[in-house]
Amino acid sequence: MNPHDDLRRLPQGQKIPLRMSFNLVGGGPSTTNSDLATALLSVGIPFKKDKPFEEYGGDMEPQIVYFFEDVSECGEIRTDEMIKAWEDFGGENGWCARNPNHPFAYAAAAAKNRANIIRFVRERAPLIVVKEGNTHAILRAGAPTKYRDQVLSLALRLHRRGWNG
Repeated sequence: MNPHDDLRRLPQGQKIPLRMSFNLVGGGPSTTNSDLATALLSVGIPFKKDKPFEEYGGDMEPQIVYFFEDVSECGEIRTDEMIKAWEDFGGENGWCARNPNHPFAYAAAAAKNRANIIRFVRERAPLIVVKEGNTHAILRAGAPTKYRDQVLSLALRLHRRGWNG
């Protein structure tokens, strides 16, 4: 029996949680979280040589499971401890507050900040096209009227000068 069969038998439509970290039987430390995988690699914890990752999904949205060695290349950083640190990272009493100078604190902070920036950009107000005559401007939905008028005025001036950018 393949130790990964339990993942293939998930009910249709059910997704593996993005923040899932686990230790599959015989598979070693692993995660479906790409940000965590990035932080682990950044502190020298290598992928498993024989199977760095595997994709699951079938009819579901594909999920990638990353597999890691038990310790970093230097032998000083344990993968399972860093996965636990990731899960207990923030807050006044979180792992990072207790270990502020650990290399993983920097790597995890960078990965989490990247994820937050991406989420911020995706969740911001959508872009809309505002048209006045033959002049178009792209603005954020909900932009103040004064700002909208300034952008349209600039676009109109540029249009009159022949700019088509």
